[in-house]
Amino acid sequence: MFTHGDLKIDQALAEVWLGEKQIFLSATEYRLLLQFSHNVGEIVSAEDLLSSVWGSEYFEDKEILWVTIARLRQKVEENPHEPRHIVTRPGLGYFMPSSVDLQIEDY
Repeated sequence: MFTHGDLKIDQALAEVWLGEKQIFLSATEYRLLLQFSHNVGEIVSAEDLLSSVWGSEYFEDKEILWVTIARLRQKVEENPHEPRHIVTRPGLGYFMPSSVDLQIEDY
């Protein structure tokens, strides 16, 4: 179980929760969220996200990334305009900030 504030990812069941509410993600949104959870505190470039989630043939297709991040933020952020889980660093990439409420639990 991965926890980042009120966001929980149960990787064994491929379930995502925001507080007590289960969030239903597309397979692509889920893979993108996993990339952020596996790189907490590290900026991941758009190119790296595109290659790892969509494949190397999408390396330069940033629009697909922007749209998917916007949809993902609508689902996992309390306020998508002030994201806490998926933060943009203009010109650098995206990251999931490390924070004091971050916990990774093994079951």
